[in-house]
Amino acid sequence: MKAWLLRDFGLDNLELGEVPTPEAKPGELLIKVGGASLNFRDRAIVEGFYEPHLVPKPLIPVSDVAGNVFAVGDGVTRFKVGDRVNSHPLFAMARRCSQPRRAHLPALARRFPAVSRNI
Repeated sequence: MKAWLLRDFGLDNLELGEVPTPEAKPGELLIKVGGASLNFRDRAIVEGFYEPHLVPKPLIPVSDVAGNVFAVGDGVTRFKVGDRVNSHPLFAMARRCSQPRRAHLPALARRFPAVSRNI
């Protein structure tokens, strides 16, 4: 599959490359990404400002994605191939909560999953 890879810090070190398509391990989903957004956190990671000692290389720098489940690992029962999902828990909460701005976020984080098919 094609992916933007960060081999070292700095925008000049982002390069489009081919990587093997991963397999869904036990308890994981493999998502065919239909859309992604790059945000301030992604830029900070690329520039080496966001916990650089924890950044593996090469890295595909993206935090927020949406797409469809392409494969499920052993033990996954909540999702099936073809389900629409996203990676952002606040988006999932906002779609389900009638008054998200008044909600207590730690309580909502326990109530709603980090991945939702309600996009």
